[in-house]
Amino acid sequence: RRGGGGKGGPMAHVNSRDLAYSLIEMAEKPKNERLECLTSIVDDRNSKMKAVRDAALEEVRFATAALKKLGEIAAQSEAETPATVAERERAAKLREEDATACERLVNTPLFQPGGPLMSAQYALAFRFTAEYLQKEGMMNKSAGPCDLGCIASLLCTCEPANFAAVDLLRSRHVEQMVRRYVEASDGTKEFNDKTPAQVQESLISVFAHLFGAVKLPQWHAQHLRDHPEKKGGSSVVLGELDSKVREILEVHSRHAIGAAVEYWRAFAACYAAELGEDNMLPFTGCAWPKDGSFELPALAGMSAPASVRSRFVSLSGHGDRGEDFKTVGELCGSLRRGLVIDPKFLPVYQVDDGPQNAYILDFWRDGLLGNLVRYNKIGDNSVWQMLKDFALVLTAMHKSLDRRCKYAPYKRGIHGEGRQLETVFSDPQVQEAFKLMSADFADKFNNIGKTADAGWANSK
Repeated sequence: RRGGGGKGGPMAHVNSRDLAYSLIEMAEKPKNERLECLTSIVDDRNSKMKAVRDAALEEVRFATAALKKLGEIAAQSEAETPATVAERERAAKLREEDATACERLVNTPLFQPGGPLMSAQYALAFRFTAEYLQKEGMMNKSAGPCDLGCIASLLCTCEPANFAAVDLLRSRHVEQMVRRYVEASDGTKEFNDKTPAQVQESLISVFAHLFGAVKLPQWHAQHLRDHPEKKGGSSVVLGELDSKVREILEVHSRHAIGAAVEYWRAFAACYAAELGEDNMLPFTGCAWPKDGSFELPALAGMSAPASVRSRFVSLSGHGDRGEDFKTVGELCGSLRRGLVIDPKFLPVYQVDDGPQNAYILDFWRDGLLGNLVRYNKIGDNSVWQMLKDFALVLTAMHKSLDRRCKYAPYKRGIHGEGRQLETVFSDPQVQEAFKLMSADFADKFNNIGKTADAGWANSK
């Protein structure tokens, strides 16, 4: 059932029993005779009911085309052709080579600083990352990037901010940020109060939190609030991240942390004998009790089992289920003895609540390099490279979105005609916003040489 079959839709006026009989009859008739079957169950003596009949017929046409297309896809997937056999063998060979390479990697002495269990934990980290990216639709069965994973791999130097960008694009919130008009069915556009400059500033503000972020000391931020004249014409302190964007990133963070906890819980159960009892303090080495046999029956039923989190941390009432860990830092910093999780193992961007430098936004506003050195306190030997990196990030995202906008599955309906698939890639306003943002920032960056003399003269 699709949207038209809901309450008040065109299919609501059709008797379900008659419709079932008619659909069976329609399946046995040629396409040009199906209209008579549907006419027999809809009274079209007035224009309103005729419109209802036409709308219902359109619903049936779409469902028939979708069923036909799905049947063709299922037949193609089940057919054994030389090409499919060769692809399956190639994928199996590639998986075997990847497994061999990972085994050699994790068994090198460099990967065993904490004992023999470190190799197994590194192998578990590889497996978790690969399977998680496959579940998220960013990696195919041959361990290659696919769909949004291509954007993440293109921005691999910015990890883990690249995963945050993917989550933001997939959430469809970008469409709300850049929407300047609503297009009616007749092609007319109703514009709101947003200007292209405001749309660019909102996007730059969000991406400045993710890419090229520079932390600002709390005392410096407070000093600038007390003495605003020290900022000149710049903001210096970046505003808080949009609440909706923060919520999107936190939801994905909790999901990834919960998945990681389950993997390491299974590891702790499998290697329980090697890990031993978690009853030893990390610095003093004191164990209590030494043989691990002490137990209070009155309290045993009230205690919460802890297999991932340290038992000493669990004494304060913290559990070790996935939802009990709020941040990546909490997960990595409160593990039991013998378990190790590096924050870089997890494809998660952790939102930083501290103040950040607004050098990217300030440069976009005035384009003066000297102000970044004078007011934002960015080193003159690194500011140019930092701005270049951010410009390349914007260009990469724009090119990726533009390429997917032209890709067939994002342009056509399920049966190759009719309705459009509504994705962030096919939205012309998103395409236009990213194009303008990328081109505008690149122009300002390329004009640094022309404005450098004026900027440095003002900074002295």
